[in-house]
Amino acid sequence: MQVHPGLQPCVNFVMGVPWQHGRSPTVAELEYHPFVLTHLQPVLDIQAKHGIITTAFGPLTPILRHPSAGGPLKPILTRIAERLGNGADAAAVLLLWTKAKGVGVVTASGNEGRIQGFARVQELMRKDVGEQGTLTKAEVDEIERVGRTIHFRGYVRVCRSPDLVGPC
Repeated sequence: MQVHPGLQPCVNFVMGVPWQHGRSPTVAELEYHPFVLTHLQPVLDIQAKHGIITTAFGPLTPILRHPSAGGPLKPILTRIAERLGNGADAAAVLLLWTKAKGVGVVTASGNEGRIQGFARVQELMRKDVGEQGTLTKAEVDEIERVGRTIHFRGYVRVCRSPDLVGPC
């Protein structure tokens, strides 16, 4: 499998020390959002092959850290948020998308409004499949397809992979 050189440390970690001791990792927390999927795919494939659960940090990076505050995803996220109603915004849509991809979400904030938004997402997620509070398969696919057209990492210093940062 071809792995981008900047991802090699991630692959080494996932396949490294725990395996040397006869145990596989159970969960791996990765920067996960639509703008990293293309480069992250080899790591996700390894994790899926070995039953390693993915949790996401930085799932709101496209709207909070990218210079364009969402770029080509912005109108898509806005349209979906309007359909969802109930105070949903672009952040809620990204969190619902992450959940729809089967990835656990790790997020935090010191911003009271954003924390209240997280609570609204919880309310939306409690709705049954097919109701207004969920994303359709077409919406999930559209977010992924458009997100894969940009590569941007918001936590390069944390991940120590500056070679992965490409043109926005």
